[in-house]
Amino acid sequence: MRGPWDWPTERPAAQKKQVKPTAAASFFTSMLTFFQRVISPVDGDRCPSYPTCAAYSKEAYEKHGALIGTFMTVDRLFHEASEAKFSPTVEVYGVPRIYDPVSANEYWKKNRKEQPAE
Repeated sequence: MRGPWDWPTERPAAQKKQVKPTAAASFFTSMLTFFQRVISPVDGDRCPSYPTCAAYSKEAYEKHGALIGTFMTVDRLFHEASEAKFSPTVEVYGVPRIYDPVSANEYWKKNRKEQPAE
């Protein structure tokens, strides 16, 4: 794998479900933006994954709202160290990263079977 563009994980735009952001999700997203713009440049790059932990969290909040976005963020931070054993590695700006997108962690969607309408 040469980069994240080689890994087909996104659904077509017509199939994507858009969640209207709640006030809580907007608050968390704005806090993550502050972190990315102010704290992260001073603190340095520490996330071994792609997308970065803050970008992953923002996408989870935007896609799934505050509650599920928080659970996905906490899960990502807990399994970050062991993820290298299970996920592919991509090279981003010359640095190898663990490829772990939001779409790869939507387990409740992958296991749901379509029920025929009666």
